[in-house]
Amino acid sequence: MVAGTKRILVVEDSESILGFIKVYFTTIFDWEVVVAHNAAEALQAFEVGRFDMLLADINLDPHINGIELAKRLREQQKTLEVLLMGGDRRDSATAKEAGFDDFLLKPFELPTLGEACAKVIGRARGRDSHRPSQ
Repeated sequence: MVAGTKRILVVEDSESILGFIKVYFTTIFDWEVVVAHNAAEALQAFEVGRFDMLLADINLDPHINGIELAKRLREQQKTLEVLLMGGDRRDSATAKEAGFDDFLLKPFELPTLGEACAKVIGRARGRDSHRPSQ
């Protein structure tokens, strides 16, 4: 991976949405994108390496939804940035109640998604610049 390249985990049960997101971020942003169709695949991907950001659908599967997945992954990596997405306006309130402020309502245009992800990752970079070097 090239220095400075971002690595994001995208969890979405729609194959077509996953495909669009992966192509968009790899071509426009030159980010490494790992895709998962459900929470189990996401947890497995997380065992292999760290990510700069998690982009997850709130409504994944009946066993582990996007919010629960984000909580589990944040337990493993405290610095993980999270952007949740969902098709119901109420999902935004549900995400906020769970402690996740970044939410994107579906359907969305890819440039809107790109701006939201860049904002989340940029905010993380700003926090990192204020951390003392070790």
